[in-house]
Amino acid sequence: MEAIYELAINQVKAGRLTDFYTARQIFITQMKKAEGVGQDGFFESFFTMPGENETEVFVGVTEWGSSEMFANAARQLMPTDAFKDYFQTFDQLAYLQVQPEDGYPFNLQDIMEDGLVVEFAVRKTKAGREAVFPEKRKGFFDLVAAQNGYLLDREFVTVDGTTRAVIIAWESMADFQAALVVLSQKAEMADFMSIVEVQAYQAVQLASNQ
Repeated sequence: MEAIYELAINQVKAGRLTDFYTARQIFITQMKKAEGVGQDGFFESFFTMPGENETEVFVGVTEWGSSEMFANAARQLMPTDAFKDYFQTFDQLAYLQVQPEDGYPFNLQDIMEDGLVVEFAVRKTKAGREAVFPEKRKGFFDLVAAQNGYLLDREFVTVDGTTRAVIIAWESMADFQAALVVLSQKAEMADFMSIVEVQAYQAVQLASNQ
């Protein structure tokens, strides 16, 4: 059995932030009783593109021992008031079940330190461009890795193979901001972005309300 990661990008409904925090805590308490649940990361967005977040956006990442364990937990949790109360406080911008593309384990603790900036991007490769994805990705991410403060990047694919997600981590806000300025001017970034369709993007830090 291979671990999977549940990735959710949620936008809080207007005026429901307090309700969101309360309902989330109740739901997570119930979720952590399920068989197979592992590490859980909770992050608050400070930046998106294009445009701006209209209300607060949070990213949650939960590790599960296997797809079967996740499915069993979902069947147990979905009928509960804890699930229903929590899910009515936000709108989902993206929701995926993913695994590392390289097949190696991913340790959530690597991105859960105070002060780190973490980027989450959910995207699909444009039709007909799948064959060039590895080359275009390497060209861009070699530049990403060369920037000051770069810590890691990991590519994930959904269990059904239809969608990709990437996680990029930086040592500090200053490093992230400096890298964003440099990379946005590089042809390699434009070249890579031309072959993907971005469904959701958020830059986040560890949420203070865990």
